Amino acid sequence: MNRLFPTILLVIGLTLPACGEDDEPTPTPTPTPDVGSTQDTDGGADTSSTDSGFPALEFVHIDTADDAPIEATEFHFVPGAPDDLIVLEKDGFISHYRLDGDSATRLGRVEIPGVYSDLDCGLLSLAFDPDFTNNRLVYIGQCTSKTHSAIHRVTWTPDELDSLGKDPVEIISAGDTDTQYPWHNVGSIGFGSEGVLWSIWGDKRVSANGQDPSNILGGVARVIPNREEGVGGYEPAPGNPFLDGVDGSDALYAWGFRAPWRGSLDRHGRFWLADVGENDWEELNLVTEAGQNFGWPTHEGTCSSGCEGFSDPIAEYDHEDIHPYILDDDDAEPVASRAIWVSPELRGVEGDPYGGRLDEHVLLGEFCVGFIRAIQADAEHQLTVDKHIGHLANVTQVEQAEDGTLYMSVYGACKSKTPEDPPGGLYRAVLAGQ
Repeated sequence: MNRLFPTILLVIGLTLPACGEDDEPTPTPTPTPDVGSTQDTDGGADTSSTDSGFPALEFVHIDTADDAPIEATEFHFVPGAPDDLIVLEKDGFISHYRLDGDSATRLGRVEIPGVYSDLDCGLLSLAFDPDFTNNRLVYIGQCTSKTHSAIHRVTWTPDELDSLGKDPVEIISAGDTDTQYPWHNVGSIGFGSEGVLWSIWGDKRVSANGQDPSNILGGVARVIPNREEGVGGYEPAPGNPFLDGVDGSDALYAWGFRAPWRGSLDRHGRFWLADVGENDWEELNLVTEAGQNFGWPTHEGTCSSGCEGFSDPIAEYDHEDIHPYILDDDDAEPVASRAIWVSPELRGVEGDPYGGRLDEHVLLGEFCVGFIRAIQADAEHQLTVDKHIGHLANVTQVEQAEDGTLYMSVYGACKSKTPEDPPGGLYRAVLAGQ
């Protein structure tokens, strides 16, 4: 099938999450999971459709004139400059924009060296160092070849965007020379407490990597990056299960994933991972402790047999057109392809446009079909909220401005893009009817 390529600001663009092996996968009839039910269940998640007690969202396009991002894969607000954001483009460019209401002006554009951008590969993710306003360090996730991805550190000299393309230093890399396709690459990256850099990695379409802890493919990695000028590498983060590197990679934290292209770390130290399925199930996984194994390729979706040692997804949906997630969305247009995404954890800000009602939730979305749901888990890691709140297809990234407003990047097509497809773009989330 056509390969998917997601991105966000409610902007368009990102690395394509591969969604299946065949050109036209036939969904396997399976029972609908309870998590997707539109009826409340005693003691379970509130899954009712959007009501007056929860915000319904619409999305306003951000006018970038003739400078719309092309195949945007991710974007971030710049620390210390609340109206500035940088957008990654699949083919290896980073653009610097300044927001002004519902428009944005591009201030500059720079090409990042060494980006391999065929099919799902490209310039895929970015994170600012926690001390960025002082040290100006930026970390960039990219494909370096058909077989490998890496995270590089660069220094963004103030007022010199071109410096992002100079003197990259490799922090960590992974790949598999046996892969035949540039799929299932490095995904989201970010920082946790005490300067720990986390990252998520696909299996490079070699499914055995999902159950091979000797490498970080199909896993979550946690490292402390070297910050010394001109020196790369890392130290393993405390709390990783194989710190001695004997029984597994010292950078590995959790594994058993196929194509986790979007993920985030919440305020409770839990990782939310959107893992694109092969033919049957899209998974939202919640990593709550070191050493968890989520089962790929032994099983996909909730495990039904031989499940000892495996963790199940906290939410999932199949590829049926009658799944409740699709039925909840009046704007959904079912297509053969599926690719799940998840946002960073949202924060309530005093006076934010949504009345603080999205605090401590993540958004779950479907890249191809377009539904967006609010998700929340309690302290016992059980799903407590699962509500439809809006529709926007081809989202690749979600970020919050300083005032709490949600922005998204959109890719523009549910596949690897062609010249006939619309360009990527940026969107702002508003309450429906406003």
